[in-house]
Amino acid sequence: MSVKVFIVGVGSLAADQFFELFEDSAIASEISLSLWDGEADAGRSLMVNGHSTLVREYDQAPYAEANVVVLAAPNIPKEILEMASEGATLIDLYNNLEADSAELAIAGACSLESGQWYRSPEPALLALFRFCDAIKAKVEPLRLNVAVALPASAHDRAGVEALALETAALLNGREATEQYLGATLAFNSLAQTFDLNDQSETAVEARIADDAEQLFEDAETSVSTVQVPMFHGTSVMLTIESSSKIELADVTAAVDRDKSLRWSEGKSTATQMMIGREECLVTRVRKDPRVDQTLLATLMFDEQRFGRAANLMGLLSSLIPKH
Repeated sequence: MSVKVFIVGVGSLAADQFFELFEDSAIASEISLSLWDGEADAGRSLMVNGHSTLVREYDQAPYAEANVVVLAAPNIPKEILEMASEGATLIDLYNNLEADSAELAIAGACSLESGQWYRSPEPALLALFRFCDAIKAKVEPLRLNVAVALPASAHDRAGVEALALETAALLNGREATEQYLGATLAFNSLAQTFDLNDQSETAVEARIADDAEQLFEDAETSVSTVQVPMFHGTSVMLTIESSSKIELADVTAAVDRDKSLRWSEGKSTATQMMIGREECLVTRVRKDPRVDQTLLATLMFDEQRFGRAANLMGLLSSLIPKH
């Protein structure tokens, strides 16, 4: 008997990437997908695993029939969240749920139970976890300093479309009058793209730091983000202060063994290499020459493919035997 999975918010970039991964995957024959979205996107059909599937309005969905409900888009209306949360296993890809109401879920690192609520971590934190988990036998972090360069896709489709419009306007000698973030994205870096909390953190910074406390109980984590004028591709500049001596050969060997990571060096290494890939690229791994027992690294990945869709695929795979 197939598992009934409702995808709520099929118009997101993460949903696009998930459908590509789902196509001809090992779990496709075990899952029955139903597609749901708001009135503006309902009524169209999407090709999913070789079948034309109708997108229906999510306020009409029979959520009680679902085994798993995936919140696959940002800003899903509160009333839909209430309807979707009755009985099924809930997986949130975009922080629609409050942090204290849903458990953090990373494929392969946690055990999911039917009927519980889960949320996928911020993509930058997922990359950080994959890297630190791979090298944990050789590097025990005391402090993590994380700097994240966010692309337009961090704001999903609206951010990508805004950057495209602004770029076209400026290249054609026109003023970029429509500013999605209240400032020009194109050809510009923005230090603050979200409102700040009482500690002067953005919501993304706070989520990464707070969730890192769960994943790295013995390490302190500080996070800074900046918006960069790129459509896709996130970069994380990472500094790890370790409790023990670091051997680079051990670190690179551990990265090579991890299927979720990809080692690369050289001047041509770039985020563009990882667009559409499920792995996180690891590069510029080195010891800090001025600070003892400190490891530096850069992580590059596709925000939606690696950061959300691939994690969802892993989570669904782990749930299938439990229904």
